[in-house]
Amino acid sequence: MNRLVPVRRPAGARSAFARPIIALGVGGAMLLAACSDDADRSSTAAAGNVAQTINVASGESLESRVVAEIYAEALEDAGLRVGRKDPVGGREQYYTAMQNDEIQLVPEFTNSLLTFLLTQKDPKATQDVKATADQVARLKVTLPPTLTIADPSTAQNGEVIVCTQATAEQYSLKTLTDLAKVSDKITIGAPAEFEKQTPFGLAGFKDSYKAEFKAFVPLGAELVTDSLKSGAIDCGAVLASNAAVVTQGFIPLKDDKAIGLDNVVIPLLTLGSATPEVVAALKKVDDKLTTDVLRALMVKVAVDKLTPDEVAKQFMATVPTGQ
Repeated sequence: MNRLVPVRRPAGARSAFARPIIALGVGGAMLLAACSDDADRSSTAAAGNVAQTINVASGESLESRVVAEIYAEALEDAGLRVGRKDPVGGREQYYTAMQNDEIQLVPEFTNSLLTFLLTQKDPKATQDVKATADQVARLKVTLPPTLTIADPSTAQNGEVIVCTQATAEQYSLKTLTDLAKVSDKITIGAPAEFEKQTPFGLAGFKDSYKAEFKAFVPLGAELVTDSLKSGAIDCGAVLASNAAVVTQGFIPLKDDKAIGLDNVVIPLLTLGSATPEVVAALKKVDDKLTTDVLRALMVKVAVDKLTPDEVAKQFMATVPTGQ
């Protein structure tokens, strides 16, 4: 790929990913507006097709929007031509756009992407590959020949069990094994499907940890942290990146029997865009992107009210430059 010195957005210009944020991790479904000026803003001057533009998009979640802007900043820092697309409503939409080469790069999550691919072929298929390395290997043989993945991060965004600090201290909870021992005293909350979910769900906990809870409270995903805060539940299932884990002091419990499925951030690219320069730039990001870092980035948006663009710039200041 030819290298260009990117022309930065003017001061104060907003990234396509920096839309107003209504609630943590929840975005309204947005259509891909490939032809609009706002949806497709190149980071370089329009000097003809001197080099391929890497069009970066995100899903609707806040995590995806923040990581997409980080990827875009990383490619710009590497001297590559970058275009930004508006967040796309769902995985099926941006996956189709990538197959049509309208988008070249999207942040993905290993388990979520693999589950999507398998159920596209067979709606009854289940995804049971646990470890990141094994998921990556499976993805490489499952993706169509026009798409590929780069190196994964270690930033998990699967479900974790968190407990209030009072509950964790009362029962000395650090692991799911600890929780199982006192499960008959614990009220746990999660989305309704968690009750029958396996391996990481109440059905799985019963099989693997012999846990029988005092009560299960079915809740919308967005209400779990509120219920923990109010004391309506003692423990709950949330995404690992949830900012409330930090802001409310909830205690994540270690899945010490490793029954859960990894779901780490990973770049999904079109094959034509996955040049050594692009892959190397993304690797610098994903080498720094851990679960704690991703959660801290969510705090900056949810609590400090920074935009994904501002958060990405702060993150990139921690990423080494040069070779």
